[in-house]
Amino acid sequence: LYLAWAYLAKNNFTAAIATFDQALGKGTPRDLPLLYGRGLAKLGVGDREGARADFAKVLEKNKDHISAQVALAASAPATDFARREAEVLAILQRKDIDSADPRAVARAWSLAGDDARRAGRLDAARERYRKALLLSADDHGAALGVAETELRSGNLEAATTAIEKILIR
Repeated sequence: LYLAWAYLAKNNFTAAIATFDQALGKGTPRDLPLLYGRGLAKLGVGDREGARADFAKVLEKNKDHISAQVALAASAPATDFARREAEVLAILQRKDIDSADPRAVARAWSLAGDDARRAGRLDAARERYRKALLLSADDHGAALGVAETELRSGNLEAATTAIEKILIR
């Protein structure tokens, strides 16, 4: 389990998938973190359907697994951003969201920001990225979203500042 997560942290997705598969083959009772991690690794190699299947298995066993809900929404095609935005916003409205893993909640806010930006709602995107960064200051996706939003707004100074923050981390 720990070796697979280490591979995942280093973006060695192929090794992570193989190690998650090996651990799952041993029939461990701790299969939720294995399935969730393997889903993330599959997303890393672009296997959206495989990732969605793993996240769905997690949710079959624990319907309240916020991280898997967010990851499942993230695995949806980016071209269907209106549907994904609705799914993510529904997750963020859950009563138990404050007790969820802050990284998953930050990821949800970042995804919602991406979808608002794609729809041209730049003020909503800024606010969502701000919420993501409050929860996880090192969220590169949210920081990059801020930069892209500022570029679309023509605010080159703010975009440069956002990019510089990413580069010095």
